[in-house]
Amino acid sequence: MRSARMLLLGALATALTLGMTACAPASDPPVPEESSMSDATPDLLAAATTGDADAVRAALDAGADIEARGDGGMTALVMATTADHVEAARTLIEAGADVNAKDDIQDSAYLYAGARGHDEILRLTLDHGADLASTIRDGDGVLPHDLATARGYDAIAALLEG
Repeated sequence: MRSARMLLLGALATALTLGMTACAPASDPPVPEESSMSDATPDLLAAATTGDADAVRAALDAGADIEARGDGGMTALVMATTADHVEAARTLIEAGADVNAKDDIQDSAYLYAGARGHDEILRLTLDHGADLASTIRDGDGVLPHDLATARGYDAIAALLEG
């Protein structure tokens, strides 16, 4: 019994020593160049959410991933579009953001803009390759034109008729 207790105490002392060593401050490892991209990406998502076009540009210039996903799988462009932040969306689209990238519920900037009546962003997505065959997520094949018409967004429906 005594030897079992001694073994247990020895194992506990070793575990504590290892745990304290693991918690000791270590020197910072060299930072790879790629980390600046990941550091700027949360700034990009935050700027898109608030509609700060200048901060969007700054984050992109700092190497942010333009197609990174935030809450709900939304890209920065989808985030800007849902809140109708036109200038932030324009900055992202002109920088090459994918207007057809879909979030976790299968909506894109193009679909959000059409469904919510955000005509300026809708025009931008149409001018930059929006997938006109893309349907609303209900699975019934509803096109943005149909939804815009049903919601009384006549200007949006007219844009989508072409």
